[in-house]
Amino acid sequence: NRHGKVTHYLAIFSDISERKRAEGLIHRYSWFDSLTDLPNKALLIDRINQAIIAAQNEGKPLYLLAFNLNRLKHINDSLGHNIGDEVLKIVALRLVKATREGDTVSRVTGDDFVVVVPRLSQPHRAINLAERLVESINAPMDIQGNAIHITANAGLSVSPADGTEPDTPLMNADAALNHSRTQGQNKI
Repeated sequence: NRHGKVTHYLAIFSDISERKRAEGLIHRYSWFDSLTDLPNKALLIDRINQAIIAAQNEGKPLYLLAFNLNRLKHINDSLGHNIGDEVLKIVALRLVKATREGDTVSRVTGDDFVVVVPRLSQPHRAINLAERLVESINAPMDIQGNAIHITANAGLSVSPADGTEPDTPLMNADAALNHSRTQGQNKI
């Protein structure tokens, strides 16, 4: 009023919950695969970078295991993409269950997965883990009454020997994976 006292208040409220939900989804899809809910390639690179720094500080190697599923295209073409998607979800779950809590399992593209394995004391343990993961991927699946059998190949790289920038050990693991694929199915 003219005496300088507040006589009324005016407040405007708006519900921003929908906007916040949309922002959360954008953030989620920026870092996680929408099908498997695993970290995507962007988050994988960040996790590799963090793991390389930790490995250097601890003086221990960092292992990257790259996996590629065989026959997924055949499954998609013959049984449909919904069955192929279920295969990917099952493989993702199997990889997560077969790894340790501090490991990162990521789906980087269609049928390619990468596992970041820090703090292993001996190289043979990384190879043993890769073998166990291939075996878990190979286990039969029953999806909507369809008996599904897939195989996988794996490649392994180690940092710092195979690089200390996140992309370098990832490229080396992929190169090792491509080499294993030339040797046949279920090769590491």
